Amino acid sequence: MADFYKRWRSFLAEAPKDAKILRNVNVDYIKKEVPPEPDESPRDFFLRIQQLERDPEYPNPIFPHELVSWMESLPDNHFPNKDRKRFAKWLANSIYYEETDGKHKPVPAAAFENLITYNNDVRIITDYLNASTELPKELWSLGFYQLHDLSLEWHERLAAGVVGKEELPAGKLNYIGKKVVYKFKNGYSIVEVDPTAGERDYTKEEGLRCGWAHNYEELQEFHSYFDEKGVDPSERPEFSIRDKINDLDIEGCAMGHCVGGYCDTVTKGNMTIYSLRSPGNKPHATIDVVNSNKKVYQIKGNQNEVPIEKYRPMIKQWLQSSGLDYENTTDYLNILSIEEVNRLFREGKLSTEQSLELARHSDNQEALSFILDKIEDKLDMEDDPEPLGRDMKRKFIDVMCRNKNMNEDIRIRLLKVALPLDTLGVRVKEVLVSDPFPPARPAHIDSAKLATAAWSELSSDLTTGKIGEEKMYYMQAFMEGKDTDQNIKEQIIEHILSDEFLKRNLNRYSMNNVGSQVIRRFGMPFGHIVQAYLKSKGAIEEQVTKIYDLQRDKVFKVTYGESRGLNSYIAGSTAMSDELVDKIIRDVEDNRYMQMSRNNIVDIISNRNVSDSSKIKLLNVEDRDNQSIRSQTLATDAFSNSKGSAGVVFNPRGKMLARALKQAADDGNISVEVSKYLVDKGILDSVFAKELEGEYRKKTGKDPMFHTQSGNERAQTLRDIRNLALQWLAQQKKLVKLGGPEVFDLMEEVNKYFGKNIMTKDKFYDSIKEQINIKEEKGRSRQRGIYKFYCMIAYNLSADAGKSRGLDDILADLRALPNVTIVTVAIRNQKVAEGRYIAGLAIKFIPSTPGDMNTPENVKSRIVKDIKRLQNVQSLFKLSTGLIRLE
Repeated sequence: MADFYKRWRSFLAEAPKDAKILRNVNVDYIKKEVPPEPDESPRDFFLRIQQLERDPEYPNPIFPHELVSWMESLPDNHFPNKDRKRFAKWLANSIYYEETDGKHKPVPAAAFENLITYNNDVRIITDYLNASTELPKELWSLGFYQLHDLSLEWHERLAAGVVGKEELPAGKLNYIGKKVVYKFKNGYSIVEVDPTAGERDYTKEEGLRCGWAHNYEELQEFHSYFDEKGVDPSERPEFSIRDKINDLDIEGCAMGHCVGGYCDTVTKGNMTIYSLRSPGNKPHATIDVVNSNKKVYQIKGNQNEVPIEKYRPMIKQWLQSSGLDYENTTDYLNILSIEEVNRLFREGKLSTEQSLELARHSDNQEALSFILDKIEDKLDMEDDPEPLGRDMKRKFIDVMCRNKNMNEDIRIRLLKVALPLDTLGVRVKEVLVSDPFPPARPAHIDSAKLATAAWSELSSDLTTGKIGEEKMYYMQAFMEGKDTDQNIKEQIIEHILSDEFLKRNLNRYSMNNVGSQVIRRFGMPFGHIVQAYLKSKGAIEEQVTKIYDLQRDKVFKVTYGESRGLNSYIAGSTAMSDELVDKIIRDVEDNRYMQMSRNNIVDIISNRNVSDSSKIKLLNVEDRDNQSIRSQTLATDAFSNSKGSAGVVFNPRGKMLARALKQAADDGNISVEVSKYLVDKGILDSVFAKELEGEYRKKTGKDPMFHTQSGNERAQTLRDIRNLALQWLAQQKKLVKLGGPEVFDLMEEVNKYFGKNIMTKDKFYDSIKEQINIKEEKGRSRQRGIYKFYCMIAYNLSADAGKSRGLDDILADLRALPNVTIVTVAIRNQKVAEGRYIAGLAIKFIPSTPGDMNTPENVKSRIVKDIKRLQNVQSLFKLSTGLIRLE
């Protein structure tokens, strides 16, 4: 009894300890801001600061009171077994970011109000941290939803088991013990799963099925088996090396969930695991109970799903006789019928936390529809004796918008209900599923169909009546939708650029004496709408020209914001035309306000929709300083030596412009004719001078000091620069004008054509090691360079509303994935069945981008998962196991 009391006290004390970490951070900051009183002792000063920090009326400087209180309220099983203190800090910082600056942050007035809706997500993350054997090295630098998505993927792998598992050798998974605590008349029973009942060895068949290996040799044998079967590495079990297994391990494997990771928690007496078993001892549901308060923690069926209908009455029968606290558990609500849930809702028997959890996670569309009825005040007094107030309505909308189980009809209803309450903001995109690749994108939602139906329902409300910030966020979500019909985008841009809209908005500011902060808040979604339109593939020339001209319009500037230009978006627009280029050139020559900068002009030159003649005009247009891109990139006479002859010197700004132009040509965005002009006029000389300098340093280890050269030495350097430029031009001519990333696909052939040595992966690293004596740590992944892997995809063709979609569209989506640089098709349109095709792909990628360092293996795995989510892709197979480093 004494031991139990000690454990109980320890359990209750854990959460306040976690929150104390946050309180100490607040206290340290307050001590810097609030000085001690005269004659106040250090002890008294510290006590006063602590009282201030706990005072609800005092605004805490770092972590608000609501966040600290929420951390104190979390049960012990919401924290990992290891690194608890570090997790608490990470969790607090992550939630603070999500509530204030995150992509789906609530409106400021609702920040930190609904933190209980994170509880279930925290629990999912904790299960992952406790049980996974492959946690990423950058774990604590991940954001909340990044780690949550990793956790979901891990749970999905547990639930799915192995692709083609029916082909695996049978593994019977016999339990060691069977401690029956409740018997049903039909022969079923509730069994306490006891990991201390004993351990046993396991067969290879069991290990292959469940992710257990006796040693690394056996692990490699298993991976060879999966390679032969063509199983994607991301779809294999997460293997662990172990000699023995216990009943919790067996339960976790048989049920396809994470209960096997609770072994330490159960052994320490903090939790008890129960299992619903058939007469043949086969598990059908797992129930987790926290021992300190006898509260049911989880009720999970096979593959972490809700137990199927036939087993729910037995689970409820046992719970009702168990003496456990189960009615306040969200999982218990999931095993009730819709009639039972609605009755509890109507009778007010659900706690606020349960009701919000229901809105956040339920996949019962009737229950979600009932909640929307309650928000809309559609229920009569008999069904709804206590209608929701405005604040509670906003809370329900706030959590419901993150429910990925909503069908299309519920999503449209939610958008319509939420509009007058001004509560969604940027999270409209989450409901519309308008992000190209959002985390855990709902597979059951057709985003194009949803956008069309939602616009049909909402367009009148959005384009008429009072102008408001919330309406702009709705239109931003439609405009940024990858699958939104272009006609909808044209209607939106036509509406917000109309004279009537801009003048009405200006009058709204004037009449209400609106401050700059409100103007800026409205301008953000307005600006995003305009930018998204300019980036859309279907933008039309008339609208792009109108946007270019509107930048100088006073009314437009007030709405959009004076400090943010649109020229970079206009320069890259697919609707850029020679007529607009002529207008841009005149504005530069006349030194008009909001004219294109040189960087913008380089972007226009890189635009494949602009003619060669217009690009050459842009290279020579002079600004107010009588400077053109051509004149600024040429060698200057900035340095003169004692003999009076200028060295080889280039303007720093000109060098940057030259690099950008050469890169555009290398990317296939500049024709051979324009490339020849760049070489003939010496516009790229600074780039090749840098290349020549590099070759000289490599050979001699010295600086060639080009800027001090004169006479014959200078003339020879200029000739060498010219030769490098001509060699590059010859390559461009050989590559022809393919456009886009495909230009790179012929680089190996071009290198052979010119007799250059091809630098293979092994040669590259061998030469580097020889030159600078690198000793590399074995097994360490490199984070830089370009890598390649191969795979096959199976896909179908589709045609919807007059639009067809096939391999080219899949490739366009694939090339838009983060880190992917080039996609080459090796096998195209091989028909394997009616309406079904396969293609072989070679995918090149870079593992690291600015601000995001990753290992090649992790990036490859993420790319593979994203490919599977692409529309029309049915499966991915024949994935190459290794990586080829290209440079």
